[in-house]
Amino acid sequence: MKKKILNFILAILLSGSFCYAATSDSSNTRRLIGVTERTEIHNFERCDIHKEQEIITTKHYSDNTKTEYSTYNLLNPDGSIAMRNCRIITHHICDDVHYLIIDGSRLLFGTNTNYLNSQYSYNYLKPVYNETRIIAKKNNKYGLIDVKENTIIPFQYNNLIDLKDGSLKTQLGNKYGTLSIIDGKFLVPIMYDSLKSVSDNILIAQKDDKYGILSNSGTVIVPVNCDKIKSVKLFSPVYSVKRGELYGLADKYGRVLADIKYKKVKQKGDTLYVSIDGKNWELIDAVILK
Repeated sequence: MKKKILNFILAILLSGSFCYAATSDSSNTRRLIGVTERTEIHNFERCDIHKEQEIITTKHYSDNTKTEYSTYNLLNPDGSIAMRNCRIITHHICDDVHYLIIDGSRLLFGTNTNYLNSQYSYNYLKPVYNETRIIAKKNNKYGLIDVKENTIIPFQYNNLIDLKDGSLKTQLGNKYGTLSIIDGKFLVPIMYDSLKSVSDNILIAQKDDKYGILSNSGTVIVPVNCDKIKSVKLFSPVYSVKRGELYGLADKYGRVLADIKYKKVKQKGDTLYVSIDGKNWELIDAVILK
């Protein structure tokens, strides 16, 4: 009986009954048909000592498509491989210090002959302030270090965000403020429920359901006692401020364009008008809006 079954299966296989189905399936299936690799060596910007080797892998498929991805090897100054299979390597220079960040979290220091490991292990690294400072995350807390790993801001914050003007938006628990990127001193006290960066050097602050406008450095432009602040879309950012039933206007430079005493504000194109009684309108001078 077993011999008859085996002979039956063999007869079917030899007859080619299954070949057409296999051929049909394979013709409609995108399959990998080959892999090629090529390598390129790159100098880092502003540096003739340290280099990386890019390995570019190309996968070729049966439908004439291909995919490419790159990995990187860090090279010693003599050309030997110092570290393999990196996703991204960034190289930075501050004064005479060459430092490298590997895959966004590992810090190395480059010399004329090799690389030195950092003192600590980090979860996250981001150079800021012309590469002179590094936002770092260690043990799930954020802090700020210089390029010699001196601590500028202690590792105690839930988040640090670069505001691009020498200050950092800071989160501690559920409260927000700003700190100096230079020396770590407080600029805006960590007391607000939210801080929203809306333009260069301008923050909309919220505390206890009230809003105000601050500069990143802590200057109070509009006190945090307003019911609503709304951005007005012009060629230069302007903010409509509401307190009770009255409105005022401020701009991104921190200038008060109209005191909070107007019943209505309206916009026509790039022109703003304010009215105390809702009938007589005053034009906000276009010169001060620029």
